[in-house]
Amino acid sequence: MKKVLITGANKSIGFESARQLLEKGYFVYLGSRDLQNGEEAVAKLKADGFPQNAITIDPDNIRKVFDTNFFGTISVTQAFIDLLKKSDEPRIVNVTSGLASLTMHSDPSSRFYNFKSAAYGPSKTALNAYTIVLAYELKDTAFRVNAVDPGYTATDFNRHSGPGTVENAAKIIVKYATVGADGPNGRFFSNDVDGDSDECPW
Repeated sequence: MKKVLITGANKSIGFESARQLLEKGYFVYLGSRDLQNGEEAVAKLKADGFPQNAITIDPDNIRKVFDTNFFGTISVTQAFIDLLKKSDEPRIVNVTSGLASLTMHSDPSSRFYNFKSAAYGPSKTALNAYTIVLAYELKDTAFRVNAVDPGYTATDFNRHSGPGTVENAAKIIVKYATVGADGPNGRFFSNDVDGDSDECPW
């Protein structure tokens, strides 16, 4: 594993350099004039989940991400399904990610090809699979169940580094939360898909 020392890595350019090098699989030594500031920077970077290499990631980290993104969604769905059945137009929108697309991850020409993660992406891929199964089970009802990727959006989750706005992210979620009776079911839509269509390949 390649190693790098970054002085002044607890903030600004040094911190961002550390984050990007961690994403590339480097072992990063963070230099900081203040120990507490340095430890806080390490905590922030660890909270981001880096690295997520398939060979070296702690399986407990994968379980933690799956508990949130996959099992958490299943628990909420099961808790509310009886209430939703009382609605004339029940809708379920599972918020996923373009990083969940196996088609794009296996295509070297895709912009997602070089952004692999052993926890986050697979947890959203599993969520997509659950969405398909759930939509199938409810296909003969008034339910419409879809997976929606709001795109890489500037939020607290990514330190506001995404190019998308929360307004545009919300629009696609609202769009599929309000589809009519003839709306899509068991499909995958994304703000990150090129072209006129926002349907995303599984």
